[in-house]
Amino acid sequence: MSRYLLIQAFDPQEGEAVTPLHELASDLVQEGNEVSILLVDRGVLTPRSVSGVAALARAERTGIEVLVEESSMRAHGVAATEFPHGVHVASDATIADRITAAHRVIGERRQAMPEGTDPPQPAPGQRVGCDQPDALPNQKL
Repeated sequence: MSRYLLIQAFDPQEGEAVTPLHELASDLVQEGNEVSILLVDRGVLTPRSVSGVAALARAERTGIEVLVEESSMRAHGVAATEFPHGVHVASDATIADRITAAHRVIGERRQAMPEGTDPPQPAPGQRVGCDQPDALPNQKL
């Protein structure tokens, strides 16, 4: 048996399909695995759509643990009472525990950009995916 953590970061009301992620989670549980779905960023808006509430309730009934990142809830003004019974608010420590305990962590994949559309570019001087100051190799910081 393996442990999976699936991360949902998109709001289903914005046209992002929740279904494939939840179907994957359900399939993994049927194969005898432990599965958790973590709602982060705009994924915490899931209970604001009828289909989102149904998906969360179905996940809980199937034996999938559903967690909601506490800081994302605050950032998007979502109350814990908006979620169906069985959905748990998760602190950063709980999330860190789930990540380290998981054999696989799987995030959602956004749909491809329409043909002829360029991906967004960072603003001049903006660092992307780096917490360190810009530096050349062997340059003292």
